[in-house]
Amino acid sequence: MAGDIRKWWENTYPGQVTHVDKVVNLELLSQFQQHSIVKGTKMTKRGEILDIAKSLTEGDRNKAYGDPAIGMRVMNALQEAFRRDATPDALEPAHLAAMDMVFAKISRIATGSYREDNYIDGAAYMAIAGELAERNNATPRYVKGE
Repeated sequence: MAGDIRKWWENTYPGQVTHVDKVVNLELLSQFQQHSIVKGTKMTKRGEILDIAKSLTEGDRNKAYGDPAIGMRVMNALQEAFRRDATPDALEPAHLAAMDMVFAKISRIATGSYREDNYIDGAAYMAIAGELAERNNATPRYVKGE
């Protein structure tokens, strides 16, 4: 059954995911597919996306990171602190978006078990933010009180 799911995934999402069994719960995905076939309807793209998202947030991600509200509070606290003391250059929209992704990874590191991809992704987003800051000629500023 997992082989059939893998073939379906690779045909539906060519080149997007190489280790599908690490990304989605194959058994759950299979149940969703069977459900749409039994009803005789073709699942829409939005339905596929929602089913995969549900399998991740209620399965793998929930086990790894726990209650999403805690992680979101950590991320929000990081965002608020950054925005409160940031220079105008640091608040440039693209740079700010990259930093928000860094904060998302930090919140996952803070609230979950060790996952190497959080450190890799966090480093990548910091590199992107650094490149954007250089483009914008952002100047460093010390945090108030130092």
